[in-house]
Amino acid sequence: MIIRLMLSQVRTGIFAMLMLAVFTNPAFGGLIQVDMGATGQDVQAGWFPLTESGGPVAIAADFAAVGTDIIFSSTLDEFQDRGNIAGPLADVIEDFAFERPGPTSLTFSNLAAGLYTLTGYHNDFSFPGQFRFSATAVNGALASDILGAQDIISGTTTPVTSVITFTADGSTDVDVVYTATRLGSVFNGFELERIPATAVPEPTTLALLGLGLAGIRFCRRRNRRPV
Repeated sequence: MIIRLMLSQVRTGIFAMLMLAVFTNPAFGGLIQVDMGATGQDVQAGWFPLTESGGPVAIAADFAAVGTDIIFSSTLDEFQDRGNIAGPLADVIEDFAFERPGPTSLTFSNLAAGLYTLTGYHNDFSFPGQFRFSATAVNGALASDILGAQDIISGTTTPVTSVITFTADGSTDVDVVYTATRLGSVFNGFELERIPATAVPEPTTLALLGLGLAGIRFCRRRNRRPV
């Protein structure tokens, strides 16, 4: 009985190690969060501040999972501070950068190769009109999904977002171009996230798992035999 118990524990341990080897994903994502606004704006906790005096921003040091020496720059040139509001992302959406009708670009240099999601925040809660823009081009990357033209509705404290996913090649600057057809483009900030790669079991690992399962079945059959 003791021997059988020990064999059962060993089999369980082997099975757990094999499952870990097959399904553990070593890849991990990286996230860049940038809060745009006028000089002196309230910055969302944990976000990187980008103000009118900031210029191109190097934000690599804290984002090793995304790339090395990441440089973000844009054509946005008017920065506003609308005061204070309450809410989970209040410090993000109460201030913004603005660009008049026409193209607006967000450029990312030195991104590591991989799949990314770019979420933009677009609120001007003190303006009653609407901003209309579309994401028209992604240069230096394979765009896997770009949202079409949409109305960005102001006059609200509920975060309004746009989402783009793209695949960076790891060597070319990624230039995301937005085109405003009414009034201009408003950006409170953005989140750029690298999506972790899905782990694919190697053939040798699958073979080991198969052998382990076969061994467990064999031992169970032996244990069923009368002593």
